[in-house]
Amino acid sequence: MPKQTVVPTTRHLVALALATALVLTSGLAFAGGRKPMALPGSGVFAAAWKSHPVVGEVAAAKALPLLARERALSDAMPLDRALAVVDAVPADDVRRLALGDALVRALRARHSIGPSGALLGKPIPFAQLTAREALLLGWLRAVEVGADVKALAKVGTSIRDAGALQLLRHAGAKAPDAQAPALALALVESVAAKGKARCEAWLRTQRTARAGRSASVPVAAAEGAVAAVARLGKACKSKDREAFADKIRLPPPATEAVPGLATGDGGRRGPPRPTQRGGRYARGIAHIVMAPVYRAYLADPAIAAIDRRERLDEVKMVAILARDPNGDLSIAALNASILGRRVDFDDNLEIAWLAVLRRHGMLDAPHEKARTLPVSALTATEAMALAYAKCVAGEGEGAEPAAPAVAAWDATPLQLFEHARTKLPGNAVVGPLMATAHRVDRAKAADACAAAPTIDAALRDTSTSRLAPPARDALLAALREAKAACTGTPPKSKHP
Repeated sequence: MPKQTVVPTTRHLVALALATALVLTSGLAFAGGRKPMALPGSGVFAAAWKSHPVVGEVAAAKALPLLARERALSDAMPLDRALAVVDAVPADDVRRLALGDALVRALRARHSIGPSGALLGKPIPFAQLTAREALLLGWLRAVEVGADVKALAKVGTSIRDAGALQLLRHAGAKAPDAQAPALALALVESVAAKGKARCEAWLRTQRTARAGRSASVPVAAAEGAVAAVARLGKACKSKDREAFADKIRLPPPATEAVPGLATGDGGRRGPPRPTQRGGRYARGIAHIVMAPVYRAYLADPAIAAIDRRERLDEVKMVAILARDPNGDLSIAALNASILGRRVDFDDNLEIAWLAVLRRHGMLDAPHEKARTLPVSALTATEAMALAYAKCVAGEGEGAEPAAPAVAAWDATPLQLFEHARTKLPGNAVVGPLMATAHRVDRAKAADACAAAPTIDAALRDTSTSRLAPPARDALLAALREAKAACTGTPPKSKHP
């Protein structure tokens, strides 16, 4: 019978092309784009603390916001809760956002940027990390690479190059009395277990889950860790497994003695939040100071980045403060951040406060101690930044205290502006104008007509200032708007 020749139709060709594409894309996926296998125990610490406000915030955001990260790095938060905070970010998002690298940048800043900046740009040895820092970075690195034995075992000498196991072992050695680092290490070590070592890994996790030490994890976290390695128990003899048949019993986790945590503010070290966000702005206390003066500084890359809606954070703020001799750039950064709405009003104050504390080596101090930082210790730039941040957070309303505060925490914006004025170089532009704008806001909050003389003075100062036209015009427009709010004859007496 003669051999028949099959002539492919268009339909055949399309089907062949689709099949070929499917094979090629599948091959590519398996060649290098395959998602790592999940790390055993990933998520169990967060699940045990799902009712914690900071853990809940991170879980909802599927990211690690600045303030959540700083709370986890603060000694005010027990280690098991700090671990739960970073554990709340899903593994895919840890990889997508490169949170391990982001934390490395934050830790490098903690160990290099300070009043001297002596180590800036130099490798930071991983051995300098505290137990808390090593635990959080180690767990993020472990979640990032998943059950990749080779990647978990990576070794390096610097914060940037250190691997997950290396970091977690360092954390355990630094905090031998805490259960969280030991349990995290046991879970990560279990990944490499093969043959008889599988039973040893299961036993080690069981023992660690039951040893609360002086700072235990919640029972739910211990139970979750044991469940995560249950398959390894099959390598053990029955009598070995029976020894751990009883329920896990642990002492209660350490109390988190952070004022306000139960109400959901996460134990902020900054000044208290307004009862209702934005409430004070509706009353007019932060109006003129909100004029977009940052437009005069868009040539600066940091300000331009914030204008492109990049989030300002405390590490960036520290870097800006370090190269800002007169306070203008720092105010511009906060002004751009506030108007960009990527960070809420009172959170910008938190950023400024944390940046000042970092520069004075007090970031990890208990907030009772941090609140003692004296106004007299502030540089002109720090005082300007903190004064402006307090203005836009609604502080400074009402009569000034009879005696100035000793601590920066308690100081009013006017006191901080005055402290900065005594130290400012002659080329400062924005700070003095913002001090005047705040006086207008104070007078305007009391009585629109009573503010008129203060507004006239501010209009003269602004008109003759060296502020670039786009910013000067915006500030003048806000002042004229405030003046127009009074239709009667303003009193001649000036606001005190």
